[in-house]
Amino acid sequence: MADNGVLVKQVNWPTTDPIPDIVKAIENGTKDIIMNACHEYIYWWLWLSGNPDKAIEFEKVLVENNATIHLILGCTIPPQHVNKYPLTNMVVYTWPFNWAYRMGNELWIKSPGKPFATISKLYNAQKKIPTKHFICLNKKPKHERALLVDNLFKLDLSDKMYLSWLNQDIDPTYTAKHWDQRTVKLDSYTDNHHVFNIENFLLDYTTDSSFQLVTETIFDTVYWTEKTFRCIALGKPFLIWGAPTINMRLKSYGFELYDNLFDYKFDYHEDINQRAEDLALTVKNVCDNNTPEQIYKLTRTRAKRNRDRLIEIVKTQKYIPRELIKLKTRFKLTWKDLDTINPYTFDKW
Repeated sequence: MADNGVLVKQVNWPTTDPIPDIVKAIENGTKDIIMNACHEYIYWWLWLSGNPDKAIEFEKVLVENNATIHLILGCTIPPQHVNKYPLTNMVVYTWPFNWAYRMGNELWIKSPGKPFATISKLYNAQKKIPTKHFICLNKKPKHERALLVDNLFKLDLSDKMYLSWLNQDIDPTYTAKHWDQRTVKLDSYTDNHHVFNIENFLLDYTTDSSFQLVTETIFDTVYWTEKTFRCIALGKPFLIWGAPTINMRLKSYGFELYDNLFDYKFDYHEDINQRAEDLALTVKNVCDNNTPEQIYKLTRTRAKRNRDRLIEIVKTQKYIPRELIKLKTRFKLTWKDLDTINPYTFDKW
């Protein structure tokens, strides 16, 4: 709860149902609920929980009390189910750079008074020539991730990559044909790792691979999470597996693609099976025709420019939607209010 009586809720991992707290606050007179919901948000506990009656009852509470949900999402446009099941009295704010700013102290200001010292240190740590072509990290098994990894194994790329595959208790709803889907852990990578603590995030494996194949979280809208922004901050070349055009859209914000290496035609395919197959073929072509050292040398300078571009964006507070700034001003909030997991740091700059 912010000091002005507005309820601010952070909904990230779907472990605790936020609805009862929200309903209680509304019944006690709260009119505005602000949720920086990232990707697994309020809909998990409403329509996606398989209980439409719960969603209708919640909407009834909003309407009867003239309360409003302000939902902040880190995407370019809302995911399909948000548009399919809109709630009355809910305003959606899309902010593609939400995760870039959310990385906070763990990335941008690790050392007091020395902004960006951490990412400079991590970039310099990658000066050694890698021995592996790429790394592919998967904390939560998902159908789409299993689909891609299966295609990688189909093309005999297992020896070319470092792969992690965790949380076997979550059913990816995909039966692989070319690999066993067994749990694979790398180094100290664990299920409960802190996503922002990149100094301890598989640094040895990350630096020993020439690029990262990023398996994103949402596949029906362009949604860059810490997975993508961490690579950019590290100065790590990458290729993203996500919604159509998720790679190409980065160019709109001044980033450079690695088109001297990758063929990005796969990025335009609407059919997810075709997109996964063509992405895997793109990776195979790069691995077959380049050593890890060659890839490293082809991408090093461009990766640094992308890292510097991300620093410029965060340092100068670019790409924060005007509507979100108005919301912050209207309710006299700090950026810390809007993120209870890892407070924004640029209020202090």
